Amino acid sequence: MKRRNILIFYMKKIYFDEAGYTGNNLLDKDQPIFCYLGLISSDEIEKEFIDLRKKYGYADQEVKGNSLCKSGRGQKFIKSLWETFKGNVKFVYHDKKFALSAKIYEYTYESVFQEISSLLYRSNFHRFIALLFYSYLIKSDKTAESIFNNFSIFVKNKDNNGKLNLLGYTPQKNSPLEAFYKFCKNNKEEIACDVDFSDSASQWLLDLTNTSLYSLLVKFAGNSNEEILAFCDDSKPLLTQLEFINTFVDDKRILYNDTFGFKMRFNFNLASPIKLIDSKTCVSIQLADCLVSSIYYSLLNQDYDFCKEIIEISTVSFDADHSIAPSGKNTHFSEDEKILNFSLLKELSRRTKKDKKLDIIRHYSFLVQLLHFNGRNEIIENIE
Repeated sequence: MKRRNILIFYMKKIYFDEAGYTGNNLLDKDQPIFCYLGLISSDEIEKEFIDLRKKYGYADQEVKGNSLCKSGRGQKFIKSLWETFKGNVKFVYHDKKFALSAKIYEYTYESVFQEISSLLYRSNFHRFIALLFYSYLIKSDKTAESIFNNFSIFVKNKDNNGKLNLLGYTPQKNSPLEAFYKFCKNNKEEIACDVDFSDSASQWLLDLTNTSLYSLLVKFAGNSNEEILAFCDDSKPLLTQLEFINTFVDDKRILYNDTFGFKMRFNFNLASPIKLIDSKTCVSIQLADCLVSSIYYSLLNQDYDFCKEIIEISTVSFDADHSIAPSGKNTHFSEDEKILNFSLLKELSRRTKKDKKLDIIRHYSFLVQLLHFNGRNEIIENIE
């Protein structure tokens, strides 16, 4: 079934849904990834979806993407949906263990060095820490598991009284985790008090829904200030976290920053506050559910032919820039970059005045620039 690709409306109406939701529990063994998807829709698109349901024999029932993926007829229906609507879709997916690794950095090092956090980001120290913890976690390292579990407890119990306890197991001497342990111990008050637990959204600090929604709205905005009307499947995390996203209502500016070392859009123009709706009454949300559930199913079962096809078809809709997963640029470090980051990790673990630590970060940021422009020899000389 061929259709003209409808992407431009007077006002973009975008519908969002998720798959793999486990809230703050990012260590759920049965649901290791989280997917979030946005769909530009209209009355015409909803009609096409209804027609396809009739064609494949799903006219008189509410379709659920996860169930469709498990039958031959459902798989044909899903493939037809992707072939028809892929130009109107964007989605992200997050490896939950890697996302939690990134959160560990955010609530430790970034909490202590907020005023110059951009230097750490430019040096890719955040990626280094995230990948370091992830590598330990997938090896079932007891120290790493203890850090993650205690960090989750810290968030769940809203314990911001300066008694942060991330480590249940003392790391082996000279282990990178020992340096992290010392850093947390030396800066525990700043780390534990960084989060304002009087905010109702704090109970969802580890949830990935709000982050995903924000990222996709930025992606859909592109380089335009066109108005966006956004609809989301009703959920508790969004109910308490929408205050920030709704600040972009009637924001006609087009703004960028380069905190992460490259230019990135960070705002969008909402026509009105986000609308939370029931999927049972919204055809477009049902379509989004079919699409996002098929992505989730396919990522978990990549050896199946059907899943390989869905991953291939949906590539054009994948937002790799905002997905949190250990792949591509997230995992590549040269030997010199590893030397720099391990050295910085060790230096920041020492008990010293904050002003000196800030100077250390500035020094290592300078070394990173040397690495990119002058090569290995000068870097080694500067470290020594």
